[in-house]
Amino acid sequence: MRILIVDDNPMNVTVVQEMLKRAGYRDVHSAPSAIELFQLLGLAEDGREEPGSLQNESEYDLILLDMMMPRV
Repeated sequence: MRILIVDDNPMNVTVVQEMLKRAGYRDVHSAPSAIELFQLLGLAEDGREEPGSLQNESEYDLILLDMMMPRV
């Protein structure tokens, strides 16, 4: 399972990563902002698909998203 953690607080990311690691999840990635989330997903900031984006490279099974971040 491929998991993406999106949070602007590095301590929150570390805690969640450790919890997932202890639960046996190994394919865990993180992004510190919504802008980076969009880039990882191959989307523009307005949510549209970027031309030439690698769709298969940006697929995640689960995204854990902090909803109280700047620009979200």
